[in-house]
Amino acid sequence: MTEDVTRFVRGCSVCAMVSTSCGLPEGKLVPPSIPRRPWSHLGIDFATDLPVSNGFTTILVTVDRFSKACKLIPLKGLPTALETAEALFSNVFRYFGINFGGYQEPGYFQGWGRYDMTQEDWTDAGTTRMSAPDPIAELVEALRRTLNPAPAAAPAAVTSASTASSASPPMIASPVAIPVPFSGSAGDCNGFLLQCSLVLEMQPHLYPDNRAKVAFIISRLDGKALHWAEPLWTQNHPTVTSLSSFLEHFREVFGTPAGDSSIGERLCTLRQGSMMVSDYALQFRTLAAASGWNEQALITTYRQGLDPRIRLHLAAYEDSIGLEKFIQLSIRFATHMQLCLEEHQAQPLFPAAPHRPERVSRPEPAEEPMDLEHLDLAATERQRERQRRLAQNRCFYCGRSGHFIAECPTRPA
Repeated sequence: MTEDVTRFVRGCSVCAMVSTSCGLPEGKLVPPSIPRRPWSHLGIDFATDLPVSNGFTTILVTVDRFSKACKLIPLKGLPTALETAEALFSNVFRYFGINFGGYQEPGYFQGWGRYDMTQEDWTDAGTTRMSAPDPIAELVEALRRTLNPAPAAAPAAVTSASTASSASPPMIASPVAIPVPFSGSAGDCNGFLLQCSLVLEMQPHLYPDNRAKVAFIISRLDGKALHWAEPLWTQNHPTVTSLSSFLEHFREVFGTPAGDSSIGERLCTLRQGSMMVSDYALQFRTLAAASGWNEQALITTYRQGLDPRIRLHLAAYEDSIGLEKFIQLSIRFATHMQLCLEEHQAQPLFPAAPHRPERVSRPEPAEEPMDLEHLDLAATERQRERQRRLAQNRCFYCGRSGHFIAECPTRPA
């Protein structure tokens, strides 16, 4: 009986049209949100079981919903969730950034065949349901924490001061080279103090107070400079407690006075000579930095020290172009001139005069060996030549050695 009734009701068209569902009402269709910028909404899928090519059998297809751009990422097999996140990081996010996963932009990361709506999408649909958490976003966040681990927290302290210090970010040592020992040379004083200041500035956690900084500078002294600093440290001189006082006293002892006239004299007497222009410019810049001269005086002095050929070429340039540009012009011209000289070193610098044909003259008869008997010379010259040939055991007829006039092969019989 029950089966007959069920069969009749299923075949009745009237019953099929007037019957209602006992379930909950269907929700409204919510279209995917429109992206506002490229690579903020992505679609991914896998093409698997492909023929082997260089060891790859799977392709991760990534499509940007905004621009419809597609990136194909080859894989060696169906990846795990972590491997998928790493592939996206290496091939997509490193070029376009991570523009998804927040409520500022509607829409989460989506895969083909499903879509996880954001809170704004559900609100527009008339509901208050929250969107489900995105597993890819969680994997990305886990990968971030793996690649950028948080620094280890400092142990808890009792006092408030130690608690504040543990909350401060850790200090990372900067790779700054330790200066070479300073032995007291006046020319190396400023460079040594500059290197020490770089170490103290880049590694402040190693030298927290002035006394520690002074101790570091003294540890890099040698020779007479160390002999000078030894009594200051052992006797606890007031200068070792203040870094500025110690540096001022250090410059007074080993440095060069600011108004030293020798620098100006060296600038005036500096000449390029056989040096390259780059070497001359380096020496000039070094002296000019400590001279205190104005730019006009430096340009004039630099111009006077140049090679005359280079100075002649730069005569068309005014001094208003500046010292650095003037030095660069001189180096550039010297380089081009050297290349031209090397290219044409086998050729004459100036073209030769036009060739004129020579007149053809009859050949002169060959000269015969000198015969002292018929030589039209003065008697003194003839006697001197005979004595020379006699002293050197040479033939009186041909002047060669190894035989005498009676055995001379060139003398006519």
